[in-house]
Amino acid sequence: MPTLIDLDMLTELYPAPEARRQFLRRAVELMQEDRLAMQDALTRHAYVQAGELAHRLQGSAAFLTGKPEQSAAILLPLGQAIRQDLPADFRDMQATAMDYLLALESAIGQLIGD
Repeated sequence: MPTLIDLDMLTELYPAPEARRQFLRRAVELMQEDRLAMQDALTRHAYVQAGELAHRLQGSAAFLTGKPEQSAAILLPLGQAIRQDLPADFRDMQATAMDYLLALESAIGQLIGD
């Protein structure tokens, strides 16, 4: 089964398996914190903060997957919607982005054995 994570890039940056696992553990922690903080910011109508978190999550996902275009296609619309006072299709964008982020977190969890 192919993984969402760019293992070639990670192996190049972190050739030692334990160093790679440590990096991925920290990466998934940060992604989870940012995802939950973004959801909380949206609940509190803190749209500037939510937009910043969406942008940061987009960068994290782009780096980890090695597919910046795919990450942008999923997360950029969410960030733009947040900055545009939540258009009618916002919930669909949010659900798509959350599914993608949760899939990335799951893929990392499988790689590190959590």
